[in-house]
Amino acid sequence: MVRRIGRLDERRQTFAVAALVALSCVLYAAGRSVVHSLVHNQHLSPHPDWFGAIPFWYFLQSPQYTSQFDVSAIASLQLLALLQCLVLLALYLVLRRVTPGRFSRLFIGAGAVVMLAMALSATDMSSSDLYFYIGSALAQPSAYHPDGVRFLGEQAVINRIWGLPLFPTGYGPLWIALSKIAVMTQSSLAGQLIALRLLEACALAICAALLFALTRSIALVAIVVLNPALYELYVVDGHNDLTALAFVLAAAVFRTRLWAAIPLAAAAGLVKLPFALVAMLAFSGNRRLSERLIPALASAGICAVASLVIVGPDYVTAMRVLYAVYAKPVPGLTNILHIVLALVCVVAVGLALVKRRFFSGGAWSFLALGPYFLPWYLAWGVPYAVLAEVPAISYFVTMPLANVLLATYLPVSPLTEPLRWAIVAALLYVFLVRPKTQRKLNAPAA
Repeated sequence: MVRRIGRLDERRQTFAVAALVALSCVLYAAGRSVVHSLVHNQHLSPHPDWFGAIPFWYFLQSPQYTSQFDVSAIASLQLLALLQCLVLLALYLVLRRVTPGRFSRLFIGAGAVVMLAMALSATDMSSSDLYFYIGSALAQPSAYHPDGVRFLGEQAVINRIWGLPLFPTGYGPLWIALSKIAVMTQSSLAGQLIALRLLEACALAICAALLFALTRSIALVAIVVLNPALYELYVVDGHNDLTALAFVLAAAVFRTRLWAAIPLAAAAGLVKLPFALVAMLAFSGNRRLSERLIPALASAGICAVASLVIVGPDYVTAMRVLYAVYAKPVPGLTNILHIVLALVCVVAVGLALVKRRFFSGGAWSFLALGPYFLPWYLAWGVPYAVLAEVPAISYFVTMPLANVLLATYLPVSPLTEPLRWAIVAALLYVFLVRPKTQRKLNAPAA
């Protein structure tokens, strides 16, 4: 009787998983269609003469262009994001109830393949960062000190997008090396863009595998590999944060094997410098205080020394140039909020390492490690959310909506602004008024 009930539950789960996976793919395709419409109808005046010739279009956000968006399309995108969150939540609940069978896993894998195919074939995106990655990989004499010589052939358009000379890069030497390898595999501009997308797609697959190694939760892995926000931010737009995240999660998996964990954690900061702090969390599951603090500080120290040895003073100079370029006045309240959340982030890392305690919503504070609140910084809070266990589900489930609300390329609607501040108020309430923390009793096996 028990076996029959179990088979019935598994059969119902399989049907539910198939339906939810199909719905996830349909919603993602619909979201892609809306983004395509917004990209191709974003200006009152004609596009620049070079814009129509580039392989992938993106949202023009330079001061010389005046963006014009369809308000109804933006509302549709926000509604789709909310529906995507609900589908991810339903999928997690369905998978959590019964251990997924073979067919459920096959449906999840098939859905991930379909969404990846849509992301890799997308010809429009919200950001031009992929073009900057190619420019940095090709820059001479180095990405940290590019000269004033214009690129030749198809790559010449990179100077039209990012100027001449290019901005010096703020990314770490390991990312520059990885992006060079990817770019060198292709000669055409379109091929180089796809190569960088494939690099992040591999990072997403590695992150999913490492998350399973840490949590043994198929439900959690499912809402990662079927998460539209992850495909949009890190495959379509190609932001390199997942590469750094993969090193952090790998360090967490091998945290008791310090000969492997410390270099992996340091490598995360060599991809993107703020991950030197994020990667410290990889050691939070170790039982002894010395086993947490010493490796964490050692990895950060190795990252700093390696950056200076490999790049030298040009790294510091590049950071100064980028700060001068991107620094802009912001409302006082927003600036104060940014500082408060950054302090919360530092405190969250300190408590995790010293006391093995986690804030209920601490993962959201990692957005403040960047100069602005940007959607691709969502990856920075993943290690905290996963290692804290309880907040992980809400963090992943709400990513599609967070992506839309944090998107700088969309105008602030009368509904969006109050919603943003309501979320901020709720987070501050959790952090400051009710700072309930949880002790991590059962650290995941290494």
